[in-house]
Amino acid sequence: MLSFLSNLQVDLAAGQTDLRKSFDPLAGVVRSSLQLDPLSGHLFVFSHQRRHRVKILFWDKSG
Repeated sequence: MLSFLSNLQVDLAAGQTDLRKSFDPLAGVVRSSLQLDPLSGHLFVFSHQRRHRVKILFWDKSG
């Protein structure tokens, strides 16, 4: 179970993302496009072209 802090930051990736990407490529998108640290504890939300599915990248510091 995940527990979130009250000061949780949610970052939305603009545009469409290939949701077939796994953790490492999405972390690369966070680093290059958003210029943020994927290990920061923020929620990074990605969606694809039709916007009816999302993928969320979150590092809970336990691996």
